[in-house]
Amino acid sequence: MGRNMKILKIVFCAIFLLSVFVYAGDEVSEEPPAKYTVGIDDILEISILQPERISTIVAVSPDGAITFPYVGNVQVKDMPMEKIQEKIQSMLANYMKYPVISISLRESRSRKFYIYGNVIHPGVYPVEENLTLLRSISIAGGFVQYGPASRVKILRPKKGENVFENIKININDLMAGVTKDIYIYPQDVIEISAGRFSISGKIAKPGIYSIEENTTLLMAISLAGGLIEENTINEVKIIRTQKGKENEIKLDIKDAVKNNSGQNVAIQHGDLIIIAGMQKGYFYVNGDVKNPGIYPYPLEEKITALKAISIAGGFQKNGFITKVKLLRPNEKTGYEVINLNIKEITEGHILDTYIQLGDILEVTNNKFYISGKVINPGMYPIEENTTIMKAVASAGGFVDARFASEGRIIRRQKDKDENEIIKINIKDIVEGKYKDINIESGDVIEIKDMDVGNFYVYGEVLKPGAFPYPPEENITVLKAISIAGGFSKYSSSKQIKLLKLKKENSGYEMRKINARELIEGGGGRDLTVNIGDIVEVLEENKFSISGDILKPGIYYIEENTTILKAITLAGGYARYGSLKRAILRRLKNDGAGYEPVNININAINKENNNQDILIQPGDDIEIISEKFYISGEVLRPGEFLLDENITVLKAISMAGGLTKFGSINNVKVLRLKNNKVEYENIKINMKAAMEGSSGSDTIIQPGDIIEILPEKFFVSGEVLRPGEFFLDENITVLKAISMAGGFTKYGSMKGVKILRLKKDKAEYENIKVNMKAAMDGSSESDIILQPGDNVVVTE
Repeated sequence: MGRNMKILKIVFCAIFLLSVFVYAGDEVSEEPPAKYTVGIDDILEISILQPERISTIVAVSPDGAITFPYVGNVQVKDMPMEKIQEKIQSMLANYMKYPVISISLRESRSRKFYIYGNVIHPGVYPVEENLTLLRSISIAGGFVQYGPASRVKILRPKKGENVFENIKININDLMAGVTKDIYIYPQDVIEISAGRFSISGKIAKPGIYSIEENTTLLMAISLAGGLIEENTINEVKIIRTQKGKENEIKLDIKDAVKNNSGQNVAIQHGDLIIIAGMQKGYFYVNGDVKNPGIYPYPLEEKITALKAISIAGGFQKNGFITKVKLLRPNEKTGYEVINLNIKEITEGHILDTYIQLGDILEVTNNKFYISGKVINPGMYPIEENTTIMKAVASAGGFVDARFASEGRIIRRQKDKDENEIIKINIKDIVEGKYKDINIESGDVIEIKDMDVGNFYVYGEVLKPGAFPYPPEENITVLKAISIAGGFSKYSSSKQIKLLKLKKENSGYEMRKINARELIEGGGGRDLTVNIGDIVEVLEENKFSISGDILKPGIYYIEENTTILKAITLAGGYARYGSLKRAILRRLKNDGAGYEPVNININAINKENNNQDILIQPGDDIEIISEKFYISGEVLRPGEFLLDENITVLKAISMAGGLTKFGSINNVKVLRLKNNKVEYENIKINMKAAMEGSSGSDTIIQPGDIIEILPEKFFVSGEVLRPGEFFLDENITVLKAISMAGGFTKYGSMKGVKILRLKKDKAEYENIKVNMKAAMDGSSESDIILQPGDNVVVTE
């Protein structure tokens, strides 16, 4: 990021190896989503604080209502929390004097975003308050592989329409702090893919490569091992797909080597580089085959497309729907593109196509995404006749087949910058009422639960919450408590309230149950629980504690229980010796919601008793260890706990020190600004810090990301192992050529030069090297390489 050139603006385009992406819309809202309003499937926790204490956890039903003791059904959809609180409090006034209630969001299920592609944990996640794109990528585990050609697209539902708009994101500018991070909205679909290019022809190692920073034509050729028979090559073609159309760019490789920057172009995502002269006796197979590469055309034998794929080891995964594209040299147009229907050819419906000299076969597997109520959501290749039910089976099946009911497919519309939404009735497909639907490449499938009534269990149980009422099954009070995980260890009295919903949702009728008599067979009768009923296992005087402690959970308040004693009751800290934050949420005096209490946990840990305060009923304590992150060229990259006064130098030491390729000239810190949205890019003078210069070694702050990047150089042309190499200190031209295996038998000492970026980083300087003098020991001739240098050895 930003080593030798300004970051190139990546042109997002379709590539034959990935799903087609079409981008639209340059304006991205910098405003956070509107204030949270409750939606369908959200889980709320509502408590009556006076005149009697009743707490319940409710789910918002598909009709936008919740069921609450005394008042029955309450419409809450699209209402903010404070309005719901006022509404219920007003309705309760008809049943009790001066009611006071509090309400909080237990779990957001209506506001979700989806993230797919080149991240470690693709899937569905809740939209937190002020969630940004970089935070959403972090929530999904981060990039599998990040590079300057990494592409990010957001599909955002259009208001009032059944389609998505496509928003392109320049992730490189965002990561570099050039542009602001953007907010993620509910139902956004984030798609991430890595940038790649393909190279074929008279090249040592044809194939598919990731685009690295500022990859130019010469660098691409170097990455692919250099040219074969360089003196016979006069032309290079780049086939570039933009907005569904293939354009051909003709370049002169000799002019590129001679420092003609107009010929040494930047490589873009999806580019196919073809080295001229390859039609003599060879054909090429790239993509999803077992052994992609260049193959000699057999004498006195005609090769078909299927035979060519077989020679390349066959398909990477048999049985999947595969696209095959044939690129055939054409004197007039450069290359003719022929799409082959491999399925029809395989089944014998149409004749196989014969391969000619110089032909290129590109093989790609089609893929789909699936999320929601399946066991293993993610990305899968499409098999022959993949339907919705086969897609679900590929993802491990339904989480609970009894409740699988409906879903939708987000499908890209052909030749449009929009995606259509196809609603599917899973239940009817399972029961055979409707024909199963075939999946297309790039489909995003979401599976939802069926609309069933809920019953509710809260209080002293292990898993309080709302539970779907199983079809064709009767639930009793004890069975309901069992479904909720059973009694907690604190429920000594086993006293239970059953709030039964009256007819027409006109309120609740309360019944008290002695659970001990039920369990011990003392004559009590186990009552039936119906849809909408609430089972409450009475709770006691307690507090909750979570976060970085050994035994998070709910504990009873003993005499003089302070913050420090609460941490001790919870087993103490899970990790010691780090800076920590403590968040205490406490019920307000009027019972209407919670208020934060500032806790200086680091002062308490130093036995400052003035800071240690007493715990009150209902307190919620969260302990957080502060962290920082270090990535790149260190021996142990990852997450580390933050102690006081840890500097960048000490942090690198904690990560095992620099690898042999780590550069002290390439160390920086990404630090969140005060708005918690943008990152500040801090360049570190490591040389000064290592020499003890005060003010050079920056102290790490919570959440800092330290990056150590390697420096690289390239060797291409007539050497035995051309390619990319990491730059150590004092690497000279002579040593660089040695690292690349030395000269080939065609390599000329008179034909060695260095292509070096000029200070304006827009053009290359051509430096001639006197190899004879260098080999005779002349230090002046044996030039020391700089980052980004390309050593070129010609015949």
